[in-house]
Amino acid sequence: MAPSIAKRVTYMALSLFYGWTSIMVAAFNAIRFGRAYFRVKKRPDRPAELSDPKYGRHEFVTLASGLKMHYVANGSANKPMLLMIHGFPECWYSWHHQLTEFKSDFYVVAIDLRGYGESDKPMGVENYATNILVEDIREFLDAMNRQRCTVACHDWGGVLGYMFTAKYPDMVEKLIVMNAPHHRHFDEVLQTSWRQFFMSWYMFLFQLPILPELLLLANDLQVFDRVFKSADGKHRLSKEQIEVYKYYFSRPGAVTPPLNFYRARFGAADRKPWPSRISVPTLVIWGKKDVAPSSVLATGVAKFVDNFQFRIIENATHFVQIDQPDVVNAHMREFLQK
Repeated sequence: MAPSIAKRVTYMALSLFYGWTSIMVAAFNAIRFGRAYFRVKKRPDRPAELSDPKYGRHEFVTLASGLKMHYVANGSANKPMLLMIHGFPECWYSWHHQLTEFKSDFYVVAIDLRGYGESDKPMGVENYATNILVEDIREFLDAMNRQRCTVACHDWGGVLGYMFTAKYPDMVEKLIVMNAPHHRHFDEVLQTSWRQFFMSWYMFLFQLPILPELLLLANDLQVFDRVFKSADGKHRLSKEQIEVYKYYFSRPGAVTPPLNFYRARFGAADRKPWPSRISVPTLVIWGKKDVAPSSVLATGVAKFVDNFQFRIIENATHFVQIDQPDVVNAHMREFLQK
């Protein structure tokens, strides 16, 4: 019991430290930009990009838990399913390059995780524990009458992809993970690597109430203008495409649920043992310019995976499938065709 309490005290101390630092930065920006810094533009109309038919069909399905999940599907439902799971702070649209690339070979399905996009957003941190998020994936496949699929996942979606595959290996044909740590390996590295510990600063900040929400909304969701820049500092997404994310996250109450993924993960209820062995063929694609998970999280996962392949993309950021879609798609296709 004592180590758990000590860890929680340490996490809270770090949260307060990063929170105070963030308040100072926010105060400076508030002076610099005035009231505009706290203003989020109203976006009553859906961006045209969301309705582009080339990405597929917008559908909803109700899971056994009662959660309504939104997804976009492209290609024929008679073909094997390629299920795509996004990360933070994203939505189904982060897979728009892959939705069009693989529609001839697969029934390509990009979901909005609970709390994101057009899926339901239950209130309360307890509704975002990883065991619930993993069960969402299983229930989604059940609702779609799919006993098996190939999973492509990124960031938080990658963490869930590892966890889902470890618990339900018979439901996964192949696993493709992009810039996401294996759940067991991340816990080990966070406790042994000072570099990763400090690179994870934002996770501690997210444990605070209200402040992280205000920071994400600040300056009309300026965070999305920053995070999707490529490794060379250029935007890989147009203003119209970035508006997709701003539209979703500007909805009332839309920012808190994604943050609750982190709050639940650090909570006592989410620290139960979880299967860690991955037996299905697994490809890890890693953008080397990532500033959040360190490269040791990319290669160290091999000790938990029986059939492991690794591809590093030198000039790519954390959002690798957006930053370098042609290279990512080529690696995916090579792996999927074997």
